[in-house]
Amino acid sequence: MIRLFKQSKQLRHLTEFLSLTSGATQIMGVCVTVFFMTHIVASFWFFIAKLDDFNPDTWVVRKGVVDDDWKMQYLMAFYWAF
Repeated sequence: MIRLFKQSKQLRHLTEFLSLTSGATQIMGVCVTVFFMTHIVASFWFFIAKLDDFNPDTWVVRKGVVDDDWKMQYLMAFYWAF
């Protein structure tokens, strides 16, 4: 999937439009990869708490975000996953 993304015409047009160097493109790729992996870990971490029916020992209950909206729950999970 990453290989296909790198070969994308839109990505080439974006790098040409922004005049990005090869190094800047690589740094951008690392940042996107870190963000994506943190998203996966945060989602999994919240999913585990949900599977446990938000037991009082889970992080969601301890941090008091059980009744918060999904955005706050995601931000908390993302913060602690990073």
